[in-house]
Amino acid sequence: AVIMDQVFNHAFGQNPIAQMWWDSGNNRPAANNPYMNQNCPHPPNCWGNDFDHYVQPTRDYMDRINTYWIENFNIDGIRFDFTKGFTNSSNADSYQSTRIAALKRMADECWNVDQDFYVILEHWGPNQEEKELSDYGMLLWGNAAHQYYEAAMGYTPDSDFKWGIYKERGWNDKHLISYMESHDEERASYKIKTYGNSSGGYDTKTLATRADRIIQASAFFYTIPGPKMIYMFEELGYDISIDNPCRVCEKPILWNYYNDQHRQKIYFYMASMMDMRKKYDVFNTSNFTYALNGASKRINLNSSSMNATVVGNFDVVQKDVYPNFQQTGIWYDYFSGDSITVTNASAPISFAPGEWHIYTDVKLTDAAFMDITEAGLTNLKPFMVYPNPSAGVVDILLDFPQGTAVAWSLRDVRGKVAAQGSLVTDGPQITGLDFAALPKGAYILQLQTPAEVYAERLLLN
Repeated sequence: AVIMDQVFNHAFGQNPIAQMWWDSGNNRPAANNPYMNQNCPHPPNCWGNDFDHYVQPTRDYMDRINTYWIENFNIDGIRFDFTKGFTNSSNADSYQSTRIAALKRMADECWNVDQDFYVILEHWGPNQEEKELSDYGMLLWGNAAHQYYEAAMGYTPDSDFKWGIYKERGWNDKHLISYMESHDEERASYKIKTYGNSSGGYDTKTLATRADRIIQASAFFYTIPGPKMIYMFEELGYDISIDNPCRVCEKPILWNYYNDQHRQKIYFYMASMMDMRKKYDVFNTSNFTYALNGASKRINLNSSSMNATVVGNFDVVQKDVYPNFQQTGIWYDYFSGDSITVTNASAPISFAPGEWHIYTDVKLTDAAFMDITEAGLTNLKPFMVYPNPSAGVVDILLDFPQGTAVAWSLRDVRGKVAAQGSLVTDGPQITGLDFAALPKGAYILQLQTPAEVYAERLLLN
């Protein structure tokens, strides 16, 4: 599915709708602006200029844009930014039937064009309101990042991530899109690297242990029924802070992470857990219980085909955990393939720090991707060219250490140099090159560093 993002809560001053009816003296929309409020009515959640969502011009504006994208680009859904702002009330945090009606109206217009369209809200409103929107068929973001961070870092008093579960909110449907990372949250790996807990020789800050802690948190994320969101490079333990160098600044694209064995481990465990969710209906059941407070956490899932129990110790010291198995007998570890015999379903088990298991009472096929070794992986070149083919202007992603001298040349099919240059990298960076003046055809872009020579075919059309 292709999901796009739309911001209809506000627009900044360059937006034509703001400019055509603009009060330049007060630097805000004019009183006769048919779309916008002069002042944002719901501080402190104010950015740019606020749309009035109760007037027909704004509603028509939103409907035309949504319909255009659905009909002309066949997109499958839209995530609507900060829909709690679809109000003119100063108390945006309170339950508002008028806001619900405005959102239902907008969703109906989308579903009139495509009845299977995903309407996803970043709402952040009161739970009563979100439940009503969920019951109507919309999906809503569910932020569980802080609690997952705390669990992964090894600080358990505030690590209960149950609010990321639709049942905990009293919802009837699996319409909560929970997540451990997003564009608005700090990176989990950075948090662990910087603030992680330790005890004796067990230190969550080290990359190897940090990777294991992220995998452990993932085991308690992907096994909870309901849709999930994963943020870019989360699967490789991206650990550049959201505030480095600023919150909305570009961050380095570190493809070389994939060549690190610990980061690969995160990648393949996450991939395997996603594969597991798709294969086995027990991970989409509505019949499940959980106990996620404290260091010992568990999830018990039940279906007609099998039962599953997820259990883990999130402390940094040895600890008893309480799996609360659904019955005695043989249980199978999904990832190791080993089995245990349970004679007392409620008895505790002693787990090492960071130890976790996904058990099923049916022997399943081997977990996907667990047989892929580091040696079997293709080494990625530390640069990428985009777009390729190109009309002439390309961006080159260079993923070399800071201070690396790079000489580049572009050669045609006869080996003749068509363009060349050199630079010294500032670290991972994107460099633009303009080849628009060159004849159309196939070329070889060659990059040479003191350590290696790399080449990539480039087509100019």
